[in-house]
Amino acid sequence: MKESEFDDNDANWNESDDKPINPAATETLLNDEIEDQNDIGIKFAPAENNRPISILMDMKVDELTFPKIYCGKQRKIKENVRLTYAKIAKSELRMFDRRCGRISKLFFTYKKLQTRKFSDAISITLRKTKNRCDRSSPAFWELKKKELMAMNRQLGCATIFLTLSAAEAKWSELIVILTNVLGNKVITLEEAENMNYEKKCDLIRKDPVTC
Repeated sequence: MKESEFDDNDANWNESDDKPINPAATETLLNDEIEDQNDIGIKFAPAENNRPISILMDMKVDELTFPKIYCGKQRKIKENVRLTYAKIAKSELRMFDRRCGRISKLFFTYKKLQTRKFSDAISITLRKTKNRCDRSSPAFWELKKKELMAMNRQLGCATIFLTLSAAEAKWSELIVILTNVLGNKVITLEEAENMNYEKKCDLIRKDPVTC
């Protein structure tokens, strides 16, 4: 192949034409896929003479937010059994019913868990540091520097962790599992490899927990 043909291919190449290997990577808690719709939302008042309730204080916030999952009924927990919200979320995500595995429910659960952790951490910190003075003397920072140097000598230099994302769209075994979990249909690896890209993306988006 001539050098001019390589140049023509490079000139016609467009990054947006390539199909993403991880189709669910663009769905986040902060932004929508369509940038023009990021500022669009439903705004409503709690009612006359009422105040909005925090998701940490509202005990029925999950049922009211996702009526298609809970069908307007409050989840039943046995008496004298204390369960944390994290345990309840894990139980719902691992159920055979995959409705709780939707991306919107995952983001809502994650947001509520993080908000609860932040609230608990802030309360503990305020109780411990109330009526205390901030330490910023040279002797204090000299001690911290010595602790850091000792840690480097004992444990070595800091380690950088690299997180990689799996190529779900090219993972045939995963497509076979998703087809069995979501559609109760058993397919072969060859059928999974020949499945079109749009159907693979649809399976991956419907059950990110299994992925």
